[in-house]
Amino acid sequence: MNKAIFKSLTKLCAYTHLFKMISAFLSGKDISELTKGGRNTALLGIFCPFFWFALFSGADEAEVMFHGTHSSIVFFIGIAIMVHGNRKT
Repeated sequence: MNKAIFKSLTKLCAYTHLFKMISAFLSGKDISELTKGGRNTALLGIFCPFFWFALFSGADEAEVMFHGTHSSIVFFIGIAIMVHGNRKT
């Protein structure tokens, strides 16, 4: 796989954003970066392509619930990171 394609695909992964935010938090980086990262992670939770594909493709209810629950967890983690970043400013 082309390295540029792989790098652009990792930007769409919520876990990549979560890893960046946790490492930024632990290393004491700028709080505004935490806020931006939390926002991006929350948006990825809302617009998760796995959830929307399962919803619109007519997948069974268990699969839609699985992806919906997973997307919700990612969304709320992003919101928590964003709130934490805003409290630190």
